[in-house]
Amino acid sequence: TGSQNAAGVVAVIDCGVDYEHPDLKDVKYVFPPELQEKLQCGPYGINTAETGDKKNPMDYKSHGTHCAGVIAGAWDGKGISGLASGCRIMAIKVIEEDNTMTDLAIVKAMAFVCDAADSGVDVRVTSNSYSGEITCPLMVSEIEELEKRGIVCVYSSGNESTCFDLSDNSNLPFS
Repeated sequence: TGSQNAAGVVAVIDCGVDYEHPDLKDVKYVFPPELQEKLQCGPYGINTAETGDKKNPMDYKSHGTHCAGVIAGAWDGKGISGLASGCRIMAIKVIEEDNTMTDLAIVKAMAFVCDAADSGVDVRVTSNSYSGEITCPLMVSEIEELEKRGIVCVYSSGNESTCFDLSDNSNLPFS
C-alpha cells in the first residue's frame, strides 16, 4: 500500500549500495556534515574495504543495492518496493572489487555502526549478506557490542551452495 511500516536506519554491510538508484535515492541515510567529520565517512556511509575511497560506499556489482532494495526500496509504483518502508539505508562497503573481503573490513564496519549509534544515529539493524563463517573473535565481540546497543544483526543464509546441519549449534560463536 505504500504505508510506512518501519523506522530507523538499516546498515547494509556488503559490496556497497548504489545510493543514486531510483528506488533508493530517497531512502538513503544522509550523515550530517559534523558527523561525517567525526566518523570520517562520506554523506551516505563508509568503505572499510582495503582499497578505494574510504568515504564512498558505492556498489560495484549490485548485490548490496539489491539487498538494500529488498529492505527499503521506495514505494513509488516503479521497480521494487522494500519490506521495511520508512527506514533509511546506511551504505557500508566491505567487499573488494575482486570479490574478496577481510575480517578486518567487517570488524571496522561493525565498529563504525557502533560509533554511529553512539553519535545519535538511530541504527536498528545491520544487514550482512556475504559469505563465510564467523570465526574471528573480534567479529563476535563487535556483534555483542551491537547487541548491547539494541541493534539486530541479520545474516544471509544461503549465499553459498553449501548446506549446513544446524541441528547441533553447540559450536556456534553466539546463540
